[in-house]
Amino acid sequence: MPTRLVRRLPGPDTGTVGVITHGHVEQVHLSEGDLVDLTLGRVFGPGHDESRRPRMRHGPCRAPAGCTLLEIRDRA
Repeated sequence: MPTRLVRRLPGPDTGTVGVITHGHVEQVHLSEGDLVDLTLGRVFGPGHDESRRPRMRHGPCRAPAGCTLLEIRDRA
């Protein structure tokens, strides 16, 4: 189960990538900062947990002030 800590610097915007999907389960915990889901029009803050099932649509996102995410992926 790959796990990674992702730190996004202030300002990144994945809008050019468009909506994202994966073929695996992804657990995400936002530990610092805010993350804006441009499709949902929602802002997620510290302590937010997300469980994404395979092929679940999410993003694109931006982090105006930066953020830190813990991602756990199950490719089984």
